[in-house]
Amino acid sequence: MKTLQSIYFFLLQSCVIKACVVLMLTGLLCFILRILYKKRVHYFNQTPHFLSSALLKALYKPLLIFVTVMGVTYAFEWLCLVWTVESISLFRLTRHLFFIALFAKVWWDFVSLYKEVFLSRKVDKKVDRTLIHALNQIAKITIIIITTLSLFQLFGLSIAGVLAFGGMGGIVIGFAAKDLLANVFGSLMLFLDRPFVIGDQIALSALKVEGQVKTIGWRVCEIITAEGRPTYIPNALFSNLVVENRSRMKSRRFSCCINLRYQDLAKIPPILEEIEVILKENPAIDKTRSITVNLNELAHSSLNISVSAYTNLVDSADFLEMQQALYLEMLGCVNRHGAKWAFQTNTVCLNSEALETSIK
Repeated sequence: MKTLQSIYFFLLQSCVIKACVVLMLTGLLCFILRILYKKRVHYFNQTPHFLSSALLKALYKPLLIFVTVMGVTYAFEWLCLVWTVESISLFRLTRHLFFIALFAKVWWDFVSLYKEVFLSRKVDKKVDRTLIHALNQIAKITIIIITTLSLFQLFGLSIAGVLAFGGMGGIVIGFAAKDLLANVFGSLMLFLDRPFVIGDQIALSALKVEGQVKTIGWRVCEIITAEGRPTYIPNALFSNLVVENRSRMKSRRFSCCINLRYQDLAKIPPILEEIEVILKENPAIDKTRSITVNLNELAHSSLNISVSAYTNLVDSADFLEMQQALYLEMLGCVNRHGAKWAFQTNTVCLNSEALETSIK
């Protein structure tokens, strides 16, 4: 009985009642937040509100955690009135730490989700994925800096002193991490100069690497080769490398060499005229640029015809298909005129008199 009475009188204390009320309100608020989140996220999934959708998803879990931490810490603080000053300060410090950490998490998740949702919806086909990627990284670095400075201020460290120390220590850090800093500045130059963007097909002849740019990070660029192998190139190297961006080509050059026999010399002029007509009638050939079909070399065993033109095709598959069609038409042209292909030959002249003398 005494135990029950002690529990009864303990529960009737104002501090216990306050703590219980706070815990009940905390649970009720979390329940309401959960219901509101389900309704709003269902609405935003059916509308193109990218900003609101990303912010809601980033805010939901941190807000639940923050409400729970606030309720539990206040309940414990009010549950007993004999806490020391240090204990009360510890509760306040815990709340401040959770607030800063969760605030940073909200913006971090918001930036990441907004990037993913924006790119996945493909609102504009001309969207600059590289710019969005760069802004995403800059925003995350800003969040890290603001969070770090807030933590310094929370623990009583002077921000001015920290910045002054950073200026003095920057030289030491610069020498220690010069390669890392070189890559960071290299990434900044890539974002500013734009020799290529995410999704471009590039070739680095000095490194014998070619493929599609997948990501441009602060330290390395990821390139997926034709074999599907991911290759990572440090950003600092791009300041000294020649980059061939094949995705920015406006046209492709078609060229070939036709080798015919010397016996077919009389058939060369009509063959040249017909090949030129074939090129001009092809819709993929750019008529505004030069089309050349000439007998350009008298080789040792062949008459060499040079064919050159520019096409409006940029995609490799389309160009190869067009090139194959032109090859077949030119082969048919040579066959129609009765000419034959020349192959490299060697002619040996024998002295018949010397041969007969050697035989006798």
